[in-house]
Amino acid sequence: MFELQFAATVPYGTQWTKEYGMIAAGGQINGNPAYYTNSMIGQCNLVYVPKFYKYYKSGPKVTDYDKRRVWNLADSIVNIANNVPASLTYIWGTLYNPDKYNQTILGRCGVTKYRWGASWRASSQYLYSNCPNNVIVLRYADVLLMFAEADFKSTGTISAEGLEAINRVRQRARGLKPNGTPVTEAETPGFNNYTASDINIDEILKERARELCFEFQRWFDLARTGKFEYFLELTRPANDANIVNTATSFDPATHYLFPIPQSEIDLSTNKEQFRQNPNY
Repeated sequence: MFELQFAATVPYGTQWTKEYGMIAAGGQINGNPAYYTNSMIGQCNLVYVPKFYKYYKSGPKVTDYDKRRVWNLADSIVNIANNVPASLTYIWGTLYNPDKYNQTILGRCGVTKYRWGASWRASSQYLYSNCPNNVIVLRYADVLLMFAEADFKSTGTISAEGLEAINRVRQRARGLKPNGTPVTEAETPGFNNYTASDINIDEILKERARELCFEFQRWFDLARTGKFEYFLELTRPANDANIVNTATSFDPATHYLFPIPQSEIDLSTNKEQFRQNPNY
């Protein structure tokens, strides 16, 4: 519905999509670093928390009924041979898994949602810093999920209209058959449409995370619902010896609100009422 536009014409392209991507196991493509032109390889400067992988399915190598996982999250490393992408190495297994991770595993959690093409084998004429890939601001799925959340919050239960809205997003996530018809609920056991009894604010936020991940929504979803502590403990438990590098600067006494710029306070004619947010 609304995007920030980029173009292939120099200098109106972007390199932001290449901050994401699958990691390459060394090698070059056409004399350039692999992330320059390959449709899915990136620098992996922006990665997902490993446990987020399990938001979509019960564990590694389980059937991917939710097609968003396949599109959004890399689970492999691209091996380069003879100047082309040659094969994939699957990263989730006994040695590496979403529940036991370190800096190496974090570095392999690539995001492929902003790929330039449909296949890890594909390359593009768009160089690293000149991609016409737009930044998403608002999608129709976001509107449907906002409606479902507002509907639920209005009474504490979800109406038939709200349920239809969230299930339209879920149905789309099943994808299409080769003949172009939608995959049915009966064909995806364990990945069913929601019923009214399934819906609560946590489940709505999870569905927003699955659908809108890496579209700059999650921070605000957690902040406006007061869920930061719950989320951090769920994904980065401080007492889990299997998980390292989990330090966070989030302070619930302060960071649910942004600071008011001091320059704005100084300009105010009513400084007694226009006070700084707590603990800044």
